Amino acid sequence: MVSNGVKGGIGGLVRNNLGVCLDKFSLPIGPEPPILTELEIILHGVRFFYSSKRFERYSLIVECNCLVAIDWISNASLCPPTFEPIVRSCRKLVFFNSVVFRHILRYLNLKADALTKEDNG
Repeated sequence: MVSNGVKGGIGGLVRNNLGVCLDKFSLPIGPEPPILTELEIILHGVRFFYSSKRFERYSLIVECNCLVAIDWISNASLCPPTFEPIVRSCRKLVFFNSVVFRHILRYLNLKADALTKEDNG
């Protein structure tokens, strides 16, 4: 989000096991709770990956710096009712496709953060 909190963006990178960027995505977003933004990133990223024939032979590992989002997707009973619909959507995609999650520290997520800022102004 930009400093005034009115607009921001989400984005992600698809990288191979050597860290080489194969593709990327970014979308503008409006003001919303940060946890909702994190869940939207995960949902969009998983959909983006599985909608491309280019990645059919790859397994998906989602690296996320939001431990709360990972916990909610792993155990829906931890999620407040307000976020249940998006968590349910994430869980359905993630478990159907056997997606693996890795928690990473925010400072290690700088490439995706820079991409989002660049693409969404």
